[in-house]
Amino acid sequence: MLIKDMAICIRAVDYSETSQIVTLFAKDNGKLKAIAKGSKRPKSSFDGTIEVLSCGQIVFSGSARQKDSQKLATLTELQQERYFAGLKNSLLNLNCCLFGTELIDNMVQEYDPHPELFDRFLQFVQNESDAQTRREALTLLVLFQLALLRETGLQPVLYACANCKCKVDAAGEKSQWYF
Repeated sequence: MLIKDMAICIRAVDYSETSQIVTLFAKDNGKLKAIAKGSKRPKSSFDGTIEVLSCGQIVFSGSARQKDSQKLATLTELQQERYFAGLKNSLLNLNCCLFGTELIDNMVQEYDPHPELFDRFLQFVQNESDAQTRREALTLLVLFQLALLRETGLQPVLYACANCKCKVDAAGEKSQWYF
């Protein structure tokens, strides 16, 4: 059964002369690992070699619906739709995006869909592509990290004391009990 989804590549490793193993972050299927047979051939259905931050519509079959982490899904098509041209001009912006891919790869479980996080990640990469200053690039990274923590259920509690659960005001003073 073929499954269609929107995805962004967060990791790509050469498997053979013509194939790659890719880790994709898909909107409806979450993080999945797939083999892209023939992706490095000039006339493939992948629009060329799949690189990190390649984004577009994918078609795959295999283990994603079975939740079998021992098997790779088979990626049959990738129609690249988005291209983040601004990342070529700034090493800092590119590194921020690559750090974002590492965070997703390490913090999101396989086959656990996070559609809102997917949209936030695409917006983060687009904003990094357009960012002009170092401060703007790093601010975008911190905001994405907070969104990732919130989506994965690891958001820190910043409004109450971790020990006694007292509410903390803006000055850092404990004011009342918070339950």
